[in-house]
Amino acid sequence: MTDTKTLSTDIQDFLQSATDEEKEVLQQFLNGLRQKHEGHHPSYVSGWIQAEGDWNEDGSYQIRIPIHKGVQNPLEIVHGGVTATLMDTCMGTLANHSTPSKKAAVTMEIKVNYLKPGKGDYLYCRSEVISKVQKRFF
Repeated sequence: MTDTKTLSTDIQDFLQSATDEEKEVLQQFLNGLRQKHEGHHPSYVSGWIQAEGDWNEDGSYQIRIPIHKGVQNPLEIVHGGVTATLMDTCMGTLANHSTPSKKAAVTMEIKVNYLKPGKGDYLYCRSEVISKVQKRFF
């Protein structure tokens, strides 16, 4: 486990030579950690991507994340892994919400076809249940 003094020194050393862009990414990451710590996010991943979700009247779930340097690839579009993470988080939230209490759902397979680059201020995803089956794997 990293002690506070070592972590503080590592951060200070990094900040000495960090670019403005690197400082911005670090700030975004720290904001996500803080939000997770304060209970605004159920996981570090959702804190990191700063996921904001809403339930719709039709039972579907939607989520959005801000697009910033910390989620972009070198082409300045949203990294494909972040897009897949957003999709997995959105459908996983809906699936777990739809399961009986004390049960959970996990993703067994996901396939993503990237049609357009992620650009703009936010990336959105919406999930809805189209079929329910009773299947237990463990």
